[in-house]
Amino acid sequence: MVPQVSDTDYGGGIYHGKYFALYNQARDRFLADLGVSYLSLMNQGLNLSVAELHTRFFKPVFYGEEIHVLTRVSWLRARSLGVIQKMIATDPETGKTTLKNQVELNLVCTNDKAEAVPFPKRLAEAIRGHYRV
Repeated sequence: MVPQVSDTDYGGGIYHGKYFALYNQARDRFLADLGVSYLSLMNQGLNLSVAELHTRFFKPVFYGEEIHVLTRVSWLRARSLGVIQKMIATDPETGKTTLKNQVELNLVCTNDKAEAVPFPKRLAEAIRGHYRV
């Protein structure tokens, strides 16, 4: 993933509010890799609503810098799950990786009335099959 110029602030770094859009994009990809697209959840009238968010910024990400987002599930309950995402940059010359920032989220499965509901069986099984949660 490479941030675009529209993601940056006047100093050339990624505007702090844009990090969350990049993390959201990575979560969509993460779900697709598990075999459950976010669109399929939406078609069932479901969303993964952010109930809690904690972010730590260590180093700025700059326009054009290649970054990777590592996503993992830290816990899973009937209606919610914990997700930890880390934004990593790798220096192309040295191969050294740098942790740029990290976000920890509590996501709640909600219906179209914003009520907490159980995760679809297919998603819960996909997460349990990939993680020991």
